[in-house]
Amino acid sequence: MSRDMDKYERDYSGSFFETTYQMKFRRRKVLEIINSTKHDNILEIGCGLDSIGKYIDNYEKIYIVEPIQRFCKKAEMDLQNDNIKIINGLFEEKAHLLMNQKYDMIIVSSLLHELEDPRGFLLLLKNICQKDTLVHVNVPNKLSIHRILAFESGIIGSTNDLSGRNVLLQQNKVYDIDTISKLISEVGGVIRDKGTYFIKPFSHSQMEKCIEMSIINENILEGFYNIASYFPENGSEIYVNFHFNVD
Repeated sequence: MSRDMDKYERDYSGSFFETTYQMKFRRRKVLEIINSTKHDNILEIGCGLDSIGKYIDNYEKIYIVEPIQRFCKKAEMDLQNDNIKIINGLFEEKAHLLMNQKYDMIIVSSLLHELEDPRGFLLLLKNICQKDTLVHVNVPNKLSIHRILAFESGIIGSTNDLSGRNVLLQQNKVYDIDTISKLISEVGGVIRDKGTYFIKPFSHSQMEKCIEMSIINENILEGFYNIASYFPENGSEIYVNFHFNVD
């Protein structure tokens, strides 16, 4: 079943915690990885509300593929750079336009869990990669502390279950670090490193209430990001950096 992208746009944009905090910490992790490697030419698949292009320098070209027109228009307004090319559409439909470019890094941020056919997506992605193209994938973590708490509290029957937010955002699957790594390896990905970030003890809506009531402040949120190394499998999101085994 195809996704209702208009509904997705409204539901995603309407989440205060997601757009104000979770997105910020996700971007911080992506920037840490970008700044640790060569990134002259970057492909961003799904820029959402805030393209990573706003936050990086010293690149030659950035390509963006984004299916939601409003997000594309926002990226155009934010970036206004001739060295950034924005393509409105699904990657699966626009991949042929990207075949003749060389990418140092491809960013697939907060997307794979939303796809009906993540394996097919990765195999298509493989076709546009060179052997030295670094691919960064991040997804929500089914073993996040807040999901474990939901299970132990009887709110969900298993950490494998889709949460109410998963259903709202038309998401198809939940991953942990092992299952996302297995999928990537099965399609020919050679994993360079992987990890987790930002401990989130409660759901998005509960985190919002804690912030509104001043139970959690900016310092505590920074602490949640910093302590993820103590819980290497239980941050709110997980990431894998890998190369495809291509000629």
